[in-house]
Amino acid sequence: MQQRPEHIQKHRLLTSATTLLTLLTNPSNVALLTNQILSAPAIWSPSISLETLAQIINVYSSASTHLSSREDASHPSRRIESPRRLDLEDWIAAVLKGTNEEIIPARQVLVLAGLLYGCQSRGRHKQTGRLRTALQEALINAVNVSLQDKLHKNAITDLGLVIALSQVFEFLEKEQKVILDHNSLLPMLGWAIFLSDHGLHQGYFLSAVDADVLEGPAKKLNWSTNSHSYRRIQSVAASPIVTALGSLSQLMAFSIACASETFRISRMLQDLVEFSTSLCIQWRQNKLSEIDGSEEVDFLTDKTLRTPLPLLWRILRSGLYTIVSILTAYTGRLLGEHLQSRDNGTATLSQYSIVYFATIDIISQYPMHAEAYLRDIQPAELGKIPQHPLDRCMDVCFLNTAEQLTPILGSTAASDLMILAASPYLGIDGDPRLLEAFEAAHSVMLAIFAAPHNLDLAAVQLEPYSQVLFQATLSRPTPSAMSEQGVLLLALIDSLVFLQIEGLAEWLPLAAQSIHQITDPALGHACKKRFWDVLSDGEMDLERAAFCVMWWSTGGGRRMVLYGKKKPNGESLMSGALNDFGEL
Repeated sequence: MQQRPEHIQKHRLLTSATTLLTLLTNPSNVALLTNQILSAPAIWSPSISLETLAQIINVYSSASTHLSSREDASHPSRRIESPRRLDLEDWIAAVLKGTNEEIIPARQVLVLAGLLYGCQSRGRHKQTGRLRTALQEALINAVNVSLQDKLHKNAITDLGLVIALSQVFEFLEKEQKVILDHNSLLPMLGWAIFLSDHGLHQGYFLSAVDADVLEGPAKKLNWSTNSHSYRRIQSVAASPIVTALGSLSQLMAFSIACASETFRISRMLQDLVEFSTSLCIQWRQNKLSEIDGSEEVDFLTDKTLRTPLPLLWRILRSGLYTIVSILTAYTGRLLGEHLQSRDNGTATLSQYSIVYFATIDIISQYPMHAEAYLRDIQPAELGKIPQHPLDRCMDVCFLNTAEQLTPILGSTAASDLMILAASPYLGIDGDPRLLEAFEAAHSVMLAIFAAPHNLDLAAVQLEPYSQVLFQATLSRPTPSAMSEQGVLLLALIDSLVFLQIEGLAEWLPLAAQSIHQITDPALGHACKKRFWDVLSDGEMDLERAAFCVMWWSTGGGRRMVLYGKKKPNGESLMSGALNDFGEL
């Protein structure tokens, strides 16, 4: 092992070492072999790779798993007696002896992590309480020393520490976890996941895809599985860092909760912002970003849809869930609470909702900053629908956030910013590419109208909004379009009971006039009846009801509801008589 073989031979050497470790019966030989694995130039050449470090962890994980299984009374090999065979505890003690003070602490971490993982994974808990505690304490000590070891520190060493911790973090007792030097560990984790070549690498692999997406059969775009960019994507997906994102996000969340130097946490958040910005830039430089999700089948070949694209989405989803887990912990730290991902370390959309609404609640306490934030993320061109799917996605994000902040923002922000941003999407219906934006835009408008401080603005904007709304439904000549008209108007009529007196003077005439935009006579009749019920059946309090009676009798309300802007065709009723709706 003292020679320097080529890289491919390292794998063979470590594979052979795994077998030897399980066969040796002399503790001194086990210790010597461990010492050689951790110091031999044949393994630790300057060109050592992250894959080799991961394999060293696997050597001790596999060997300890084998020995642990061998001690199981139900295992077939138990039937063969071998008095010279080392039991698990003696074997672990021999391995630890090989990791003496001459071995660099970062290399000791690899062995200790392998032992812990091998003995405690797959439901095996063969170590005694004393030995398990000793292993955990040794691992934590070696990690903390390595984090401060500037002499032997390099990128690969740091990545090895990250991989080792990701594999055993779930097996550590909480009292051991908190002893970790989280102030030093947190920035290392962020770098490994988002910046390093073995992690998500700021999304640089995305822009490289563009050159390999070429026009294929039927003029559809094709991304070949033989292309350089696809092989790069495969490499990213198979990286030990990316495959461990679930456990790493759990580890990073714990570090955020435990770090005592708050500037480290703030810096981590800034790194996330920079990563997200870089990722968007790289994605925009990729032809695939120009295709809306609803159009993939129309513009991409079957081969692209079957293999390369799903792999790319898998990587991006893993990155997204990692960020959500990290932000969950950050929000918990901000609120002084412990918000944690599911036990398997992965985030969910429900967690995203928790983070989203918690941060909305926080920023809502500062209206000036909330408005400044909205203006910072506003669409590049207010009043226009952008061509690029990414920009439309950003518009949806803006509209959703604006809806939540409407109650604490003034009418100026609503008219100059929110309504302008929502207006181009209001009349768009039936286009699958714009469905989310269509719904978000209408939600913003309704939130604006519902805010009491926007009363004057609602009086001005409600009529044109209603016209756009009805035009959108009328543009679809289907039976459901008519029912949608009725449902929308009935919802409008139902909302009257919640208005202040001042608002009723504006809303009652608008609602009455809207009835006559219904083209279906049966629906129009139902809306008129519901209007009368709202006014007369006790749904309003006494003050509102009195105002409505006055509007109905002396303010022209009866004529608006029954006839709209048309004059009645000779109808004459005795004072106090009932018409066909049962009203006076």
